Amino acid sequence: MTSRRVIIVDDEPPARRRLVHLLADHPQLVVAGQAASVEEAAAMIERESPDLLLLDVQLSKGTSFALFDRVAVRCPVIFVTAHSQFALRAFEVNALDYVLKPLEPERLAVALARVDEPRAPSAALHESDLVSLRTSRGFRFVSLRDIVAICACDDYTEVVLSSGERSLCDQRMSDWGPRLGSAFVRVHRGWMVRLSLVDRFERRANGWELAVRGLDARVPVGRSWLDELRARLGVNALDS
Repeated sequence: MTSRRVIIVDDEPPARRRLVHLLADHPQLVVAGQAASVEEAAAMIERESPDLLLLDVQLSKGTSFALFDRVAVRCPVIFVTAHSQFALRAFEVNALDYVLKPLEPERLAVALARVDEPRAPSAALHESDLVSLRTSRGFRFVSLRDIVAICACDDYTEVVLSSGERSLCDQRMSDWGPRLGSAFVRVHRGWMVRLSLVDRFERRANGWELAVRGLDARVPVGRSWLDELRARLGVNALDS
């Protein structure tokens, strides 16, 4: 098994010791260094060329996001922090995961397992990936697997969750397409739905529509997306 060199960045010694202790259960990971500040981390990254960075957000002299302005971070980054309000910014710098303290060994193991998952820089989100959603209270983070559908809402989108909740997101419909992969299908200029939850595909007087599990209303199907939907459902024009 190929070992991976890890740098831990946290300004609290007990937190660094906790991470070192938990990493002992992952022999493929070798701690190459520990840093308590952005300055120390930047120098260490340039010197060690790590394969993984475990990074706290709130440091004694500001946030660790300044690190990305100081040095080119080419390895995967997992944020390990008690500060959930910084999660959106973390994903903006392409963090692999965002793990909240107090650390649970099982949750850290999930994050570490993702380091070896093959994915191109522009790859679609994985079902276990977290998606940031803007709400009236700030931001919340949900697993992609919990999303039933996405609908347009002016210049924003509304994300429908399996719980029935709806959350406003500041992404447009055009932003979602490349990220969602084959689990979702665009069916209308204002709708994307999870393909596996489509119950019925029916013709109505005013066109085609879908019944989707988890939605309390029918979803219209636009002409421009009808052929793709038929192909994805395995339904040809004569069948329908």
